[in-house]
Amino acid sequence: MKSRTGLIADWSMTEDLRLYRDAIERLIRISGEQSFKQEEDDRFITDSLIRDVCKKCPRFRDCFGEEGETLDEIRFLSRLLMKEGRVSREDVSPGFRRKCIYFASIMEEMFWLGRLAYQNRCWVRKMDFLKKAVNNELTSSVELLDQCIGRMESPRFFGPGKILGIRRKLLREGAYLRRIRALTGKEGTLTVYLDLRLFWTGKRKGLEEIVSDSCDRRMSCQCRDPWIPPGSRKLQFVEEAPFHVSFGEAHASRKGEGICGDTFSCIQPGQQLILSLADGMGSGQEAFESSSRLIEAFEGMILAGMPEEEALHLLHAVMLLESGEGQPALDIAAVSLRSGLVRFFAAGGAAVFVLRGGQVERICQNSIPLGYLDESEAAVTSRKLYDGDMIVMVSDGMLTFENDPEKGLSMENILLGIHTKNAQTFADLLLKAVPAGVDGYEDDRTVLVAVLWEKEHRK
Repeated sequence: MKSRTGLIADWSMTEDLRLYRDAIERLIRISGEQSFKQEEDDRFITDSLIRDVCKKCPRFRDCFGEEGETLDEIRFLSRLLMKEGRVSREDVSPGFRRKCIYFASIMEEMFWLGRLAYQNRCWVRKMDFLKKAVNNELTSSVELLDQCIGRMESPRFFGPGKILGIRRKLLREGAYLRRIRALTGKEGTLTVYLDLRLFWTGKRKGLEEIVSDSCDRRMSCQCRDPWIPPGSRKLQFVEEAPFHVSFGEAHASRKGEGICGDTFSCIQPGQQLILSLADGMGSGQEAFESSSRLIEAFEGMILAGMPEEEALHLLHAVMLLESGEGQPALDIAAVSLRSGLVRFFAAGGAAVFVLRGGQVERICQNSIPLGYLDESEAAVTSRKLYDGDMIVMVSDGMLTFENDPEKGLSMENILLGIHTKNAQTFADLLLKAVPAGVDGYEDDRTVLVAVLWEKEHRK
């Protein structure tokens, strides 16, 4: 059902979101109720020994017909095997050793059953972690739905009087306002949606000024064309961030390789800038493909609205199931263009450097690559950046020269020796300044540079 004010359509959408949210919550509860019972392993060992060894013994009836002494001994050995991981002859009572004519067979069978139980526990731990990762993702979806429902049910940002004023101003620009909607996102960022009917070609700058004056904030139209053609148009205006970032990159492949195994990315979802650097295991085409898949998966989850921590948890769960000698390392820098706060996430990556006021800070985040530990978490470090501060991310190939103390060089000294605020120039000079071997680079090298700048004209 359609409505000129859109109230009925909004109510219907809100109810649909509530039903979807409730369904996800039920799924989380069902998943939490189902769990693996590891205490069943010792019972499995006991039953297997009796079925596969003891029942073949000619004295089976005699042993298990007595007051349960033999059964108690086997249960004791099964529990000991589960606790210690092994059982020796000294752990068995002398009476049982003398009495049991299949004692050697029992010890051999117990050895193999112990290995099976160990493998089972490993898979149980992995399955438990995967279940936790899925539940965390479902919980994040519930939180996002709660935010959407709250925004849709929140009081209107524009009152009737202000909407009338905006409509009059837009009419002077040759645009009829059908509908207006304002939403507040992360960190208080304002987004305004306009449903317009343009009678003639409109000027984007004029529309931006009208919306900015009405909101008392500097708003920017997401349509980048300076002129907007006539007709029905739905435009989005986003509050401008106080900061912007200039970006530069440089890379070189290992000697003898035609392609660099490192992969990098720079995306801007809303008022946040995400820098990513994945260092593939080894070099060449195979390393490039593994690091590219990692970056593409991470980007897709971030652009879908998933928080960085949850995206890394989900990637880790996927890496647990992959085979191979190693996993690519990942470094991430999430910069808030509204506050200047940057968060560094590391999963096996090299050091990150922050340059400000003629000083260099090395942020070393000791972490384990994705997919190696059941409960691994990426190391997180936060810093506040100001106008002109610089972030430098490098792959481990850029730091190999520090392993040779005779050279007397450090990355800090090299960074302080480069005097430019141009991000691309800085990246190119840094790649050339780091010492290399006589016949080429020993490993792939990648440099990412981001400089934070404060906008001069803000409302």
